[in-house]
Amino acid sequence: MVLTTSAQLDEILNTFERNVPHVQATAVVSTDGLVIASRLPKDVEEDRIGAMGAAILSISSRSGDELDRGEMIRVLIEGTNGYILIRSIGEFAILVALVEKEVRLGMLFYECKNCIEKLSEIL
Repeated sequence: MVLTTSAQLDEILNTFERNVPHVQATAVVSTDGLVIASRLPKDVEEDRIGAMGAAILSISSRSGDELDRGEMIRVLIEGTNGYILIRSIGEFAILVALVEKEVRLGMLFYECKNCIEKLSEIL
């Protein structure tokens, strides 16, 4: 049985969340801020996550260029209640993950890299 693109994306996000227990929610978003796939709690607005993720990555990329830091690999925002991790998936999409404070960052970054590679194959 061949899975739809949507089902494949959902499976990859689910695997990422299982492999890193402190990942609370994930979304694949176009660079325009439109949600492609998500595993967000009901109280989180998809459109808001999409718009914010795309805007944050855009500003970070421009800042990296302006300050001669090269291509942005990831954006990690640390708050008192946890992290927001944003990574590019190729040229046209990004991964946004909401993560609890207790996460091991090394494991998060490792599993995120694996997730990005799998998402890149589909997108």
